[in-house]
Amino acid sequence: MTRTLAEVLKEHPLPFALRHSREDFLDQYEAVESLIDYPRAGLYAEVGTGKTAMGTCLALCWNAEVNVLIMPPILLKQWDRWLKSVGNIGSILIYRGTPAERKAMKLVGHKWVMMSIGILKRDFARIKKELGPKKKSVLVDEATSVKNSASQNHKAVAELAEDQNLALLTGTPLSTPHDAYGYVKLISPGVSRSKGQFDKLHVEALDHFGKVVKWTHLDRMQQHPRLPRIRLLKDPVLAGLDHPP
Repeated sequence: MTRTLAEVLKEHPLPFALRHSREDFLDQYEAVESLIDYPRAGLYAEVGTGKTAMGTCLALCWNAEVNVLIMPPILLKQWDRWLKSVGNIGSILIYRGTPAERKAMKLVGHKWVMMSIGILKRDFARIKKELGPKKKSVLVDEATSVKNSASQNHKAVAELAEDQNLALLTGTPLSTPHDAYGYVKLISPGVSRSKGQFDKLHVEALDHFGKVVKWTHLDRMQQHPRLPRIRLLKDPVLAGLDHPP
């Protein structure tokens, strides 16, 4: 059963208070609240706006048995330090190392299991078998790693998160609307049944090499009610803050 953000913050105090929205833009507290009732969501927040804190709070609100965090290897220690700064956070496992070292680790019994996308693919059978029976929330930080819907990264995350909670965290702008299809397929797979259907709606013209030269109806994708996501930009959010959290 999901919990309210107020309940979560009481049980799991953060090292700082989440910022509240102002009249002209959405901010951390209300951003998390707006996503709690959806099983899948996109947290598209630029660096410095607090996507790590928001993602953590969203996972705690979803209240799954285990939270699986997938990220670039360089972020593992950073996430570990952050989680340990949150009150009553539970057991944390950084699943990495040599094959022998990973084999010696127990995946079950932890509230948070963190790994790279490479390790997820390499040990997918074991991870799926041992964590499969658990109710999971899967968080993908630097979610550009799964934007290509034809990639093994995308397929591994999609299978692990099947019928589970899923949050995509990134502050990196998309380079092409085709990248958006990869996110849409993970967050709201019923919106576009296939890439062909997506292209039929959004591609207006191709060049002689089959490359898209003109897009259309992109506003429909941005405003679609079945695409739960938030977008935080650092310039308005951090305006007037001397020390952003």
